[in-house]
Amino acid sequence: MKTRNTVLIGALLLIGGLVQGQEESGVVELAEVPVEYEKSALFTSLDFGSNGSNHAANFGLHYDWHFGKKKRIVVGSGLRFQSFFGKDVVFVSAPPEFYVDPVNQDTLLAPAPSIFSVNAILNLGYRVTPKIFLGFNIDVFGFSFGPNGSPTYVSNGVEQVVKVNPSPINALLVGANDLGSLKAQFYGRYKFSDKLAVQAGFQNMFNELTTETVLQTVPGDNDRFRSASAQGVAGISYFF
Repeated sequence: MKTRNTVLIGALLLIGGLVQGQEESGVVELAEVPVEYEKSALFTSLDFGSNGSNHAANFGLHYDWHFGKKKRIVVGSGLRFQSFFGKDVVFVSAPPEFYVDPVNQDTLLAPAPSIFSVNAILNLGYRVTPKIFLGFNIDVFGFSFGPNGSPTYVSNGVEQVVKVNPSPINALLVGANDLGSLKAQFYGRYKFSDKLAVQAGFQNMFNELTTETVLQTVPGDNDRFRSASAQGVAGISYFF
């Protein structure tokens, strides 16, 4: 649950370090040829992530604003559509008072979950060169939908088949307090033409299911169950 927060802090520190290094270095400036950096960019992205047992396909529409003397600091926003699917995925009790203590967790064993989500995202990044970009993005809020499922609910060793739906509301509330299905990505991107780029990195994801009735009653009532996963990710971007 701490991975997403750690990635966010690390991304901010990396961007700050790159900016400071550019300001302190005078060697490159002597021979540097003036380069034109765009002030903003509208682009789409398509990528696929996997860790072998679960997978995610993503399509995003992004708009970035570029800041600083050389327009290398990037802050942006956008929308991301995601399809999450997998095989034999484990979901555990999601509310923070349950999630942080395994003793309080019940389990859903989903043989083939499928969750679709649409989220507004925050983009942060640094343009190392006109072609090379280091970036971080994270889902902020949105909604999820998808087919009903019939996973196995396990509590104190007792199993039963139950009805579930994707949790409808997604909200970034930090760590175990998050609601729904959310993602954070840290990646590098190489722009090999004015219009096209490739990117690769890793992503940390929360995906969530809600039972149709409250099944867990100890240490309190709960109907939300979360799967957390880390994946490698690769894709392409198209710039307008």
